[in-house]
Amino acid sequence: MTAELTLKYRRPLPVEGEIRALGRITRDTSRLFEGSGEILLPDGVVAVEAAGRYLKMSLGQITADDFDEREWFEDDRERPDEVEL
Repeated sequence: MTAELTLKYRRPLPVEGEIRALGRITRDTSRLFEGSGEILLPDGVVAVEAAGRYLKMSLGQITADDFDEREWFEDDRERPDEVEL
C-alpha cells in the first residue's frame, strides 16, 4: 500500500501512442520498501520521475475479491542502458 509518493512532471505525456514505465526497489525492510522510477517518452526522454514508500501488505489486504493476477506482468523488452534525467 502506498504510504508516500512524489512525482516530478518533466514533459507532457501523450494521450495516444506508447510510453514506457521503469521502476526499481531502492530500499527493502521488513515493514516497507522504497522505490523510484520514470515514465519515458517514445524517444527515451524522461517525462515523469517518481519516488515512493510502500507498506508491505498481502494482495488480499489491499485488493477486491475479483483481482486478476494475469492483469499484471513484467515487461520482457530489453531495458535501456541509461535513462537520461
